[in-house]
Formats: sequence, C-alpha cells, structure tokens
Amino acid sequence: MTNTFGLEGVEHGKNNLFFLKQLSHAREIRQHIVECFERAAYPTASDEERKRLLTFVIVGGGPISVEFAGELHDFVQRDLTTWYPDLAKFINVTLIEATDHLLGHFDPRLVAYVERLLSKRKFDVRKGMQVTNVEDGAVTLSDGSKVPCGMVVWSTGIAPTRFTRSLIDAGLFASDRGRLCMDEKLRLLDKDNKAVEDIFGLGDCAVTQERPLPTLGQIARQQAMYLAARFGDGTAGTDKQVPFGYSPLLQMSGVGWNDAVIDTTVSSRGKNAPVFAGLLGKLVWSTVYWGTQVSITNKILIPMHWFKSFFFGRDISKF
Repeated sequence: MTNTFGLEGVEHGKNNLFFLKQLSHAREIRQHIVECFERAAYPTASDEERKRLLTFVIVGGGPISVEFAGELHDFVQRDLTTWYPDLAKFINVTLIEATDHLLGHFDPRLVAYVERLLSKRKFDVRKGMQVTNVEDGAVTLSDGSKVPCGMVVWSTGIAPTRFTRSLIDAGLFASDRGRLCMDEKLRLLDKDNKAVEDIFGLGDCAVTQERPLPTLGQIARQQAMYLAARFGDGTAGTDKQVPFGYSPLLQMSGVGWNDAVIDTTVSSRGKNAPVFAGLLGKLVWSTVYWGTQVSITNKILIPMHWFKSFFFGRDISKF
C-alpha cells in the first residue's frame, strides 16, 4: 500500500489526489490530466483557474516519481499541447521532495544530472519540503505556503497491506517497522524469533534483520526465483536449504522519451562501475525494460507502441 503518513486528505480519488501504485491508478491519472485540459479550455475559465488546473503536483522525489515526471512532461508537451496550444503557457509541474536531493540512493552524478534536466524543463522542484495538508485545489507545504493545483500524484513509498498489518497486530510473527521478519532462508520468524519451517516471505512485506534490503522489484524477483528453485529441488524448509543471496544489478529511471539514468554502482564493482545518462541511458533503459518482459506478446506490442507514440503521438481520447 501507499504510505500516506496519516495525513488528512491523502486518499486516492479524493481532493484530486491519485496514488501511483496500480495499473488502474495510471489510467485514472491519464483521464484526469485530459480532463484538466478540457476544463481549462472552457471560454469562461479565467487565467488564474487555468493556471491552477494545469499545475500538477508530484509528491515524492524517488525514481518512480522522477520517471512519472518525465512521462508527464512528454504527455503534456508533446501530445496535449498539440491540441491545446493556447494552454501551453499555463502548464506547470511541481515536484516536492522531503530530503535535500532526488532519486534516493542513486549516484550523486546522476542526481545532479536529473536535477539540471528538470530545471531546464522548467519544473518547480522543491527539496527539503513536506506536504502537511491536501485539500481540493491545493496542497499546503511545511513552510506554510500553498500550491494551487489541478491534480496531486502521491508517490512516497510503501506501507504494510491490511493483511500484513493483521499478522503483525495479531502477534503471530516478529516484525520490524511494519515488515515481517525472516531469516536468511526467507522463513518467517515467530514472536520468539524462531524460524517457521513452512511459511516464507518475499518482497516488500518482509525483511531480514541481519541484512535488511530495500523495497525494490529486482529483490522481490530474485527472492521469487530463489523460492521457486528451493520448492523445485525439495529443499525448502529443510536443513539442506541454502540461504538466499542477493545479487545487485542496477538502478534505473527514465526521464522522458529520450532520457534516462542508469546506475550500476550498486553492483559488485561498486564505485568503479559506469553510470549512463541521456540518450545512451535511454537505450540501456529500453533494452532492460524490453528484455525483462515475461510475455512474448508484450515483447511484440511494446516496440510497436513506442513506434506509434514517437511518430504519431499518444492517444488522448478518454476511455
């Protein structure tokens, strides 16, 4: 689940706020962006109202937020302004991050590159700021200022699901900051910190206390492959089960159609590993994204979609 930090008004679909977690969220966000442009195009709309409607606030400065910011920039600047050219001057994207830099644990060189790129694209990046309240038509920041807006996209990390929270509240398993505890073989630990032989955890809901890992998709994928192999060879839950070993690969984030940043310093080569940005980074990002698709159908459709979007633009119809 998306972490709301208990703030009033932070609820998906309320106060023009949307989470960025599920496929359904992406579709709702797309629909609402188009709706904002349609409402701003009304002849009776004032310039002040148009500026509010076309101000899009993104809360969170991690890789997902930055990637969404890049896609949003492309969608409004390359597609929507083709049909609404008179509204281009009213568009503004505000990115709010609580820490002093974007992209979390990415290499500082890539962080600096992305911050320069967003500045060049005239993003309003506010670092060291927190959202204290969300109401219909505006967000309030920790410095007391208000940002009038037509949409808020909330992407600030994760919180335990109701099922995970119920297991923690029932005291059935050990937990650490909202995540179930497990040993090096991914076996959940009971309240006495003893491994339960036939119950395993993986992904964001569980963490090993000896070597806590971040909540990344590549970690969950490797854990799933590890458990599948252990179930396959019959060693799961036995003394013959080998511990899980995580192999860091890379971190990446797209920043629009022809830009991306790739950080390989998280791999075993450490700081000596190369980093990629710009068009080369986008080529690497596209290759990795396409290559990790499981479905052959997706491997065929995704390049076709890229081709269509590049030459003919995205479809802006509402459905």
